Amino acid sequence: MKKILLLTVISLLMVNTAFAEKMVVTSKKLSIRQITDTDGYLLRVLPTGYMIDTLDGTEVMAGGDEWVKVRDNDGLEGYVRKMYLSSVDSKNNITQALINKIEAVGSSKKTQDKVLKQNNIESNIIMVSGEGLHRVEISLKDLNRITCSGIMSDPVYSKDKEVEIVRGGKKDLFVKISPVKITQGGMTEVRYNTFPRELYVECDSIVYNLSLLPKEDKPSQTIVFKTPYADSKKAMSYEQSTAYETMVSDIFKNVYQEMIPEGYAVKKGSLKYEFHEMDMRLRYVYTGHDYVVEDWEVKSKVPYTVELEENMFVPVLKNPRAISLTVPRLSENEKGRLLVIRAASANR
Repeated sequence: MKKILLLTVISLLMVNTAFAEKMVVTSKKLSIRQITDTDGYLLRVLPTGYMIDTLDGTEVMAGGDEWVKVRDNDGLEGYVRKMYLSSVDSKNNITQALINKIEAVGSSKKTQDKVLKQNNIESNIIMVSGEGLHRVEISLKDLNRITCSGIMSDPVYSKDKEVEIVRGGKKDLFVKISPVKITQGGMTEVRYNTFPRELYVECDSIVYNLSLLPKEDKPSQTIVFKTPYADSKKAMSYEQSTAYETMVSDIFKNVYQEMIPEGYAVKKGSLKYEFHEMDMRLRYVYTGHDYVVEDWEVKSKVPYTVELEENMFVPVLKNPRAISLTVPRLSENEKGRLLVIRAASANR
């Protein structure tokens, strides 16, 4: 498997601290061996950014290297060289390791995004703000979602307009254009009519009037009601009252599932980078009070499999605090997503 040459790998700083019972992150691909010897039986290879437990009182010197006994997330125990471990006590060192705890992100087949399985991560998020009529294109045949940062009222609409709208909790509505059956000459045809559907709904004391325009070529759409004066305060309250590790995990999980983090605004990205092995495209930018989240698409364009590591992307990102890749490798024309959290003050 050919190693990707896209970007320069940035080595993490080594921190000489006591590792007993602390979570650590590998600074490079790291082998767990059965004994303290580089020729010892190889038990497992850990990827960059893997969070792992170290065991108390097991640091030993062997062959000129300091070794430490570790236990991975599956309970496997073995020895690794301590020089390739880095503390994650500080915020700046927290990377993909946090995401090992998130069910929705990673290689789990049970939770892997259906869209990613289909190698098609296109989607659309539409921001709507202010009162008045908003004309919004939606999918003609797929399910569409309307979401509010606060509590949303029941929608008011004409039920004879071939549209079905159901609630999904207090903050979400799901919209589906209803097909009609037309029978002529003994033949029955299923038809989706494209005329506009209008509805009224209240979100955070603002009444929104939507004219939904069904389009045959549109995928599923997410319509987000933006309430500008309340959102920043909600984001700040969440960011500053939640433990950093928990906040990062929650935000990555929400963005991966294309759910808007509490109080965040979202807009489409415009940045693109082209390299020999792959292209990067900024899909969406989620802006809170203290932090900004970027959702990138990465697409391979070479006729061999490339391995991905979070640190490879550091040189083209803007002061990242945490990075998560949704796939560890890409074949030709395959796509994956790169999720990045950075400080809001580091604006582009």
